[in-house]
Amino acid sequence: MSLIDRYGIKVGQVYAAADGAEHMVEVVDTSTFADCDDVVIKESIGGLTLSGTRRIDAFKLARVRYYLLD
Repeated sequence: MSLIDRYGIKVGQVYAAADGAEHMVEVVDTSTFADCDDVVIKESIGGLTLSGTRRIDAFKLARVRYYLLD
């Protein structure tokens, strides 16, 4: 079972920074880098969406740096 499946990461989910900063990310792709348990996210800070996307490890997204918003 991949970490993406284990942590229930889905496209469209929004995560907030675990340190309380006004930094949020939205999951935009879970399949391109699934072989190495990475997901693609787009970031926003203080309500402004940053251009471009980046990869993050599924474990770091779901358990270390961010938490899923309800």
